[in-house]
Amino acid sequence: MQNFIKEYLISGPIEINSENLLEKNDLIRGFDNKDVVNKKVGEQEYTDQFEYEKHLRNMIVDRPMATPERNIQLGEKSELGIPWQYHYDYGNWFVDFSHFYSQLRQIEMLAVTGLYTEEARKVDVILWSYAAVSIWCNSSYIGGIDTPVYKPIKKQELQLDLKEGYNEILIRLQNLGVRDTRTIFAIELIGDSSGIKAGLDDRYGDLSEIRQASMWLDNLKLDGNKLTNIIQAPSLTSVSYGEDPYDFADVGKEPIRKDVSGQKVIELELNNPYVHITCEVSGMILKRHFEKYMDIKPIYGNKKSFEENRIDILEKIAEVESLNRDNSFGFAMANILARRELGKVWDKDEALLYETLNQIENRYDCADFMIAGFIRYMKKYPMDVKLEARAKEVLTNFRYWMNHEGSDAMCFWSENHSLLFYSGAMFCGELYPDTYFTRAKMYGNELSDFGRKNVLDWLEDIEKEGFEEFLASIYMSVTFVALLNLIDFGDEEISEKATKIADKLLIMIAKHTFDGAVVGPMGRVYKDVLYPFEQGGQALVHLINPDTPYQYSEGWLGLYATSKYQIPKHLVELMDSEVEESYTTGNARVHIYKKKDYVMTSVESPRQDKDFQRWENLSLCKSSVKESHLYTKSLNERFHGTTCFEPGVYGYQQHLWYGALDNQTPVFVNQPGVSSDTTSLRPGYWFGNGIVPLIKQVDNIIGSIYVIPKEYPIHFTHAFWPNEKFDERIQLGRWLFARKNNAYIALWCNKEMELYQGQLANCEYRTYGSNQAYICVASDKRKYDTFKLFIEGCFELNPSYDEASKSLTFQDEKLIYKGSEDLTQFI
Repeated sequence: MQNFIKEYLISGPIEINSENLLEKNDLIRGFDNKDVVNKKVGEQEYTDQFEYEKHLRNMIVDRPMATPERNIQLGEKSELGIPWQYHYDYGNWFVDFSHFYSQLRQIEMLAVTGLYTEEARKVDVILWSYAAVSIWCNSSYIGGIDTPVYKPIKKQELQLDLKEGYNEILIRLQNLGVRDTRTIFAIELIGDSSGIKAGLDDRYGDLSEIRQASMWLDNLKLDGNKLTNIIQAPSLTSVSYGEDPYDFADVGKEPIRKDVSGQKVIELELNNPYVHITCEVSGMILKRHFEKYMDIKPIYGNKKSFEENRIDILEKIAEVESLNRDNSFGFAMANILARRELGKVWDKDEALLYETLNQIENRYDCADFMIAGFIRYMKKYPMDVKLEARAKEVLTNFRYWMNHEGSDAMCFWSENHSLLFYSGAMFCGELYPDTYFTRAKMYGNELSDFGRKNVLDWLEDIEKEGFEEFLASIYMSVTFVALLNLIDFGDEEISEKATKIADKLLIMIAKHTFDGAVVGPMGRVYKDVLYPFEQGGQALVHLINPDTPYQYSEGWLGLYATSKYQIPKHLVELMDSEVEESYTTGNARVHIYKKKDYVMTSVESPRQDKDFQRWENLSLCKSSVKESHLYTKSLNERFHGTTCFEPGVYGYQQHLWYGALDNQTPVFVNQPGVSSDTTSLRPGYWFGNGIVPLIKQVDNIIGSIYVIPKEYPIHFTHAFWPNEKFDERIQLGRWLFARKNNAYIALWCNKEMELYQGQLANCEYRTYGSNQAYICVASDKRKYDTFKLFIEGCFELNPSYDEASKSLTFQDEKLIYKGSEDLTQFI
């Protein structure tokens, strides 16, 4: 087992807004504070957003970082102006404040911990972080990580010179907050650390009650519909329920808390799956979260016709004021459009339109989403003179591309974002052809030509190569509505091409729909990978077939309200059909083996077809034309992860394989990016992979090999196996077996799979180590009349794994792991 220091006091993180960040580093070059900064810094002009953000990451770090003050007391303010707090985060080996920033921020945080030894000695440690981190031991600077990176995580080996007794370790972290930001660090003891005790002593204040509360939280067990512990809950302990609201209007409403102080058994509310336990102790608040997987179920509507269902979807979207974005602001265009279509305009909608224009003007990340909605509004509905003037002011001063003037946190390069920016430039340039667009430094007709060329290149590339963000959770819905604008408002050539791509997207979704939900590998995914019926693309599934589970999915179908696009007729039949197929999309080769009662699906890693030629990543070639779509696509491969799956390559948000017996029983294995389910890191705990494994599918069997290098901090894999959703389940040796209705599934690993009780109960099996293999098998009663016969059939596969040669054998197959490196995955 790895040996991480887990007890810290922390102060922060604090956030400094972009204006102060850039003023501090003297980056303003001739623009007012509202514009912040041009990307020409000194003599260096940054036309590539990656290079510019790399520059900012370098500039925000103080060199050398100032030694933190040592008069640290629990509850007292640090030099950052934030009180020192005890850090509690169940199961996390990291101090992890990863967060999403829609606008540029500078992040700073302090931490303190210690090592106790009975005699003076040296000890080796590893510092892990994506941020810039400096470490002091007993006030002596030891070293650290000089510059933040986006990915992969940095590893720095250090040696601490310990004196007899307690040794204080101080940590200062600095980072650039831009979109998904990894404000995270860990210190791992390596080598001989026997006789060393890690943690805090009493010089910082009395920690006894806090430690008792944290121990009580650690030992809580979720058992069905109750939480249990062998000791009583501390005083001022409460339970509450719920997730962050999806309507921004509901943000800030305090949850109802029920006091459970003194209880050993806490009876939980039925059908309230998201449980939050809070302990208030010594002026601090410690929290732990649970999910009752059994209580999270698909929502089916009444039988409806397609049109009745379409109206029902719009009604639900119209009831929401605006989409909650990280409890900080709301995006309202989809909801406004739904209300307009239904003839249910709210008095507040005009104010929300102006608020949307303010968000676009301030260039929040995803402002391109808002522009797409506003374009549809302008094309479909009249506006008064004042609103028209404000729209023109904002849209002609927007930053439509990376080499346009301005500094912000917008993502331009993902598959959905790039199309939205291209089409936004094309449509807004068309709206104001003779107006000078100040940031683009071109007139509207020129901007429209720029956008149209790239729109066509995007469409032609997808038609030829397929989607990179294939089956990608919420992003399918975003790409779909971007295509709708092209279908409805583009010229004949663009409209026809966009219609074909929209059809292609929905056919792929239908093909992978099993038991009414998409079950497939995915180019990008989030934690809803645990719940296929709750994934973002479920909105499209339900639109196509009203008999499938409903999902709000951020309300993007509000933009479908006024579209002329006709959904292909055969998709419902395709959803219900058995499919045995392999196909390519992007650089990926996807396999699907979908039967009536089960599905097995995966990507190849590496690809086995000998004639495969990977498309060239132009961002690694200095002579590339940076304004081209293929260059932008290359940036996306680097940032959001490659679809050229090869063992040993750093992963991101890609989901690589699934088995399922219905839409509530997905099974898969991943190698997580962090040790706790509480993180917002990408790759996450359940979604994505830190290191891509070897994967091969042979019909109803998927074999995989996970080899984790020393350069990565998390050395375990884990299986998602929802025990309580199966009709029968059993663990026999290295095998897990389960039955649901008329189908069976089994998972084998060469090492022990240990049941781990984290945020989810009875759903997770961990396998510790750096070298392990799995096979997953599914079948049904058509082949095995009984569960017992299926189990016997699995044992006959006789799987074995040789760690030295990294070779997995089962049946007549032999898989041999050969590691790769991919330079595109370093930023």
